[in-house]
Amino acid sequence: MPCYVPQEMVLTKGKGCLVYDNEDNEYLDMTAGIAVNCLGHNHPVVVKAIKKQAQRLIHVSNIFVNDKTLTLAKKLTALTGYDKVFFVNSGAEANEAALKLARRVAYDKYGAQKCEIISFNQSFHGRTFFSVSVGGQAKYSQGFGPIPEGITHVPFNDIETFAQTISDKTCAVIVEVVQGEGGILEIDSEFLAQVRELCTKFNALLIFDEVQTGVGRLGTFYGYEQFGVKPDILTSAKGLAAGIPIGAILTYDHIAEHFKPGTHGSTFGGNALACAVGSKVVDIIRDEEFLAKVRENGAYLRKQLQTLNNKFQVFTDIRGRGLLVGAQLAAPYSDYAALLQKFCTKNGLLVLLAGHDVIRFAPPLIITKSLIDKAMSLLELALLDFLTDREILAHKANEVESELGNKKPKNKKKAKAKAAKTAAGENSKQEMPVQDKSAQAQDEVVESINDTPSATADKSPKEQPSEEHGELKAEVAKESSALVETITNTPEPEAAQEYLLVLDNNLLDLESANYQQQGHNQAPVEPEQGKTEHASKSKRKSNAKKRVVKE
Repeated sequence: MPCYVPQEMVLTKGKGCLVYDNEDNEYLDMTAGIAVNCLGHNHPVVVKAIKKQAQRLIHVSNIFVNDKTLTLAKKLTALTGYDKVFFVNSGAEANEAALKLARRVAYDKYGAQKCEIISFNQSFHGRTFFSVSVGGQAKYSQGFGPIPEGITHVPFNDIETFAQTISDKTCAVIVEVVQGEGGILEIDSEFLAQVRELCTKFNALLIFDEVQTGVGRLGTFYGYEQFGVKPDILTSAKGLAAGIPIGAILTYDHIAEHFKPGTHGSTFGGNALACAVGSKVVDIIRDEEFLAKVRENGAYLRKQLQTLNNKFQVFTDIRGRGLLVGAQLAAPYSDYAALLQKFCTKNGLLVLLAGHDVIRFAPPLIITKSLIDKAMSLLELALLDFLTDREILAHKANEVESELGNKKPKNKKKAKAKAAKTAAGENSKQEMPVQDKSAQAQDEVVESINDTPSATADKSPKEQPSEEHGELKAEVAKESSALVETITNTPEPEAAQEYLLVLDNNLLDLESANYQQQGHNQAPVEPEQGKTEHASKSKRKSNAKKRVVKE
């Protein structure tokens, strides 16, 4: 079913932080299967655990007890201080179980009227009907009929609104310490502390969704350890078995006891194979040296992203904790995150999106600084392609046209008179009004963009642009990035138009460089004059100069 929009390659194998497609192209994986492959691909401990357990016992259902389920449960309770664990198969199922448990506790202790759940805008808690309805993004829950009652969404980190919303009817509050799908948005520690106090006051259970932030992702085994608040119920999944499907909820005895036999269940939950792998994962990731390295490398990744952004100025914010990092695109590019993701893939770098304008990095927790450096080199190539793509440049040219449209000529009467004379053919040699000429210049820039070979042309991720070609693309990218800001701060359209001329000239340079990059030893020859492309380019520059208004 067409529920996904996959990248245009077929992956066949992986090792560590690298994956390969069916044409043997290599990709650096900064996604880890959406924060699942915490130990990378084909980690020897994981592979060994799978092989060993597969030869003994894979699955028996919860009608029976198996040793591997008990082993993992004991390790998790010893690590966290919780009393009970319930295993499921995914994060969505874990959140569904946690929400059901919270409502059951309220029903048993206070009655049916205490059933309301508070969640937060931009949150994400899974795709089952209940969990997706609790999530704070309507685009995921709309179109499936009436949503369950008793669910309220409030702004994230807004304690005033939250305090006005919670009541004696609230049975549960569910929150992410870092909103993953919502854009890598971190919870405020003071806000969280007040939420904890209000939940206690109104006898509402506090649920932390740590499906994405748990199992070392933020640099502690669970994220709550960094915020000074411990939830009543915690949900976990994704990295818990390093790629084998698993989920879990952790809680205390006095809460867990409200789930009686038959009130909830899961056919595959507590699967012996998944729990065997999960047990080995916990052994590796709970080690403090391992977690310290996650924190160190996460800080290094954010620092390197900032260094790259100082050069290109495409991100307005770089944020996150541990190895869950988001880079938010600046306003001129905010609608083109998916395009940048595609350019990353074409250059051999796999990244995620978070919301519509954030590039998300969630690499395997075993990533090294040298691989982070490699990722930044690949991202730089992707940014060069992105900033010189015809769609991006045309979008920026349209913004220029809009800005010029807001800058009216000082002498409106004179401009209108000139326009009228030109239209009537009475003064054909007279310059057209500044505003009309600016629009014409913009149209010609767009035409140049559309005539320029697109950076989106298919190429192998292994192909590297020549040094000369890369420098030209960097020049165009740099000036293109500054275009909107320059136009916005230019008081007169004439000066803004001169900037358009610079962009037009750079596009001509890029066209020639792209042509030669495609394997031609010599630039194309114009049939009529027998001139080289360099001469043709000079002629077009000369023609472009005539478009600049000169008083």
